[in-house]
Amino acid sequence: MHIAGEIPESYSDKIKRLSTQESQLNKAELIDTIVKETELSKAAAGHALNAALDTIVKAAAKKQDVQLICFGTFKAAVNKKK
Repeated sequence: MHIAGEIPESYSDKIKRLSTQESQLNKAELIDTIVKETELSKAAAGHALNAALDTIVKAAAKKQDVQLICFGTFKAAVNKKK
C-alpha cells in the first residue's frame, strides 16, 4: 500500500526484493499478498486475480501478447512433441 509522502517502490525493485524470499508462491498466497498490499477484501482480491489471469488466457487464445512493463510478456506458444 502506498502512504502519502512515501516514494512508491518500483515493480522491478519489488521483484528483486521478493526474489530473495521463498522461490514459490501459490495462488492462495498471491491472493493473501494482494490483500496485504491493497485495501481489497480476500474475495475481491481473488476476483481481481482471476479476472487478470482470465484476460491473459483469452488474449493468448487469440494469439495476442500481453506485456506488463517491468514484469514480462505472456505469449501463446505451442510445445513440440518430444
